[in-house]
Formats: sequence, C-alpha cells, structure tokens
Amino acid sequence: MFISELTLVFSCLFLNQCNLNTKPDIKSINTEKNIKSQKNHPFYKPQYPKTKSPQQSKLLHRPLQKYISNSFQRKKAKQLNRKQNKSIKVNSLRDLIDIKRNVAFYPSQQISSYANRFENNVNQDVYSQPVQVDVYFESLCPDSQEFIAKQLWPTFQELYDSKIFKLSLYPYGNAQSIRIDDHWRFTCQHGELECVLNLIETCVIYTYPDPILYLPYIKCVEENPTEVQANKCAVQTMLDINLINQCVTSKQGNQYQYIVGRKTPAHSFIPWIQINGEGKNLINEQAIDDLKGLICRTYQGVKPEKCAPLPLPFF
Repeated sequence: MFISELTLVFSCLFLNQCNLNTKPDIKSINTEKNIKSQKNHPFYKPQYPKTKSPQQSKLLHRPLQKYISNSFQRKKAKQLNRKQNKSIKVNSLRDLIDIKRNVAFYPSQQISSYANRFENNVNQDVYSQPVQVDVYFESLCPDSQEFIAKQLWPTFQELYDSKIFKLSLYPYGNAQSIRIDDHWRFTCQHGELECVLNLIETCVIYTYPDPILYLPYIKCVEENPTEVQANKCAVQTMLDINLINQCVTSKQGNQYQYIVGRKTPAHSFIPWIQINGEGKNLINEQAIDDLKGLICRTYQGVKPEKCAPLPLPFF
C-alpha cells in the first residue's frame, strides 16, 4: 500500500494526473523491472546466484582476482620503467638473460625489440659457428713437424681461448692398413717407428680428447720424435703413461688407428688441412703459410682483438 500511495503522489505532483479514484497498474511496474534486468539496459546489474559453499564463491570470483593481479603487474611495470627513464639497456648477454627471466616486469613489446637488437647487432660472435680445423699429418714427416711448431702451436696459443675455432688432429698421413686375423697391420711412409708414434699419438688423442691436453703432448713429441721422447713428454704434460700404454697394446688402440686412417681424406700433400670440412690445394697452402690469418678471415662473427691486422710501420 505504501508504494502505491507514493506513485499516486508522484503522478499528481509532477505529471498533473491527480485521479484519486484510480490505482497504479502493478503490471506496468513489473514490466519496468523486467526491462531493467536485461543486459542491454544501461542500468543493468548482474545478479549473482546465492552460493552456499565457500568453494563455489571462490570459483565465482577467480576471474576478478586474475584481472586484479594482471593490473597490479602492469602498474608495477610502468613504475619500474619510469624509474629507468623508460629505457632498457642491453649491454651484455647477462643483461639479456636477466630480461628474459623477468618478463613479467617489462612490457613485452620493449623486450622483443631490445632482445632482437641485441641478438642481431651487439654480440654476433655468440651466435656464429666456430671454424672447424682438421689437420692430417705424419709423426716423422718434416713438413708436418714444421707446420705444428711454426703455425699450429702459435695459432692455438693465441686464438683458442677466443673459441673462434675447433681443432681435430689425425696422425696417419700416407700410411696403409691390411687386415690380418683380428687386427690391423699398418705400413708407414717413413718406416716402422712412424707407425709406432702415430699409434701413440692416436691413443693420446682418444684418451684425452680435449686439444688443450693432447696438443702440448704432440708438439713436444714432434720436436724429437722417438719413443723415449714420447715417454718424457707424457711426464712433462702430466698425462698418465699407464693409460697411454694400455691403449697402445690393446685391440681398441689398433682399432682407433684404423678409424683415423678411414677418416683421412684423399690428399696431395702432408700435412693436409681442411677448413670447415673443405680441403683444396689453395686452402692447404694458405693454412701452411698463415693458419691464424686463414681462421680469422673464415670466421663470420665478431673478430677478437688478436685477429686485428698489424699496424703499418711508420717511416
């Protein structure tokens, strides 16, 4: 009754319809309520169902909590960018890793642009492949000894720390192999001693596959290639003589030497040097004359300081 009286007063005062004998139409009021309950109505208010259990209420408000957390992260990212003068500086690979770990605190567009700029321009040497250098030689070959002493060893000392090239050695050369019963017999260009030293150096390479360990030993042996010198060099370079001798006298060591022979390609000169799997007379001549320069020219990344050309003399 109270609602109906109020509607009568409202219609009488503002609409000048003071018919006291008539009563308001309740159906029209209900229809207005139904219209307001529609989604397209400007005053629409969603009516959530009354939940009984707390788990249902958590499920109802989960999207709202997610929106609040996302907006909080956006606000935090904006504040962080203002403190950094709206710029993200990428000076090293460590900075790029830190940015990628904290993606939530930076806008995604800025991260992608700065990361791409870094990857393309700043540190190309990280993404460039090192030059593969394969050296095929003989232990008693004078040209091989000269190449190891004057080209390979100095180049290794200067450039190997920069990691712009990888090294593999194959002591076989012009040797030949014949299968006899369950092992291989080798004949070498410079006699039986060369076959023995080739086998010793092959076992050292397979026992200690890192060039940092086996190249000093081979360089030491090639200075005075004898079996006595091979034992002395093992002591000087701190390699285990027992492990090396076990390999030399075993079937496995014999098989290693055969594998080295199979990997040795067709060649016209010893030593024979391949760069990135490619072996030609021109490449071999350039490697024998200037191995360091050839590696620096072949490497496609950012050149290390030791690859810089020597300054011209001042007259």
